[in-house]
Amino acid sequence: MVVAAEESDVEARIARLESDVGHVRSSLSELNVKVDKVREELNAKIDRVNLQLSEKIENVRKELNARIDQVRDELHAKIDQVRDELHAKIDRVNAELSAKIDDVRKELEAKIESVAARLDARIGRLQEAFNSAMMWAVLLYVALAAGVYATMARGFGWL
Repeated sequence: MVVAAEESDVEARIARLESDVGHVRSSLSELNVKVDKVREELNAKIDRVNLQLSEKIENVRKELNARIDQVRDELHAKIDQVRDELHAKIDRVNAELSAKIDDVRKELEAKIESVAARLDARIGRLQEAFNSAMMWAVLLYVALAAGVYATMARGFGWL
């Protein structure tokens, strides 16, 4: 009888275990359904967030591209303006300096002509003085020669 009682206890335990396993299986399937539902909700949220972020990224890309284009156009305009200003300044400085160079050239040519005229006049006076001195030297030489001949002629008794 003890064995029969133990068998009935074992059978009762097995029945309870089978019942518990059934409850665990139903709880597990309920949990699987809940997990699938949460997974679907999270996937849907992820998809929405992904779509929102993709749209936001695309909007930011468009805004930044537009801003880059605007800045590029502004900088091109500034560069063109600076180039035009510098070309105008270079042309103005070139004209001013060319005029100054021409004025200096004319001034120096006038000074050179003035100096050349004064030097020509001095050279002319020096030539006149040299010619005059040469004439005097020739006359003095002739006078000296005449004096020497006269002295020789007296000494030799020719006179």
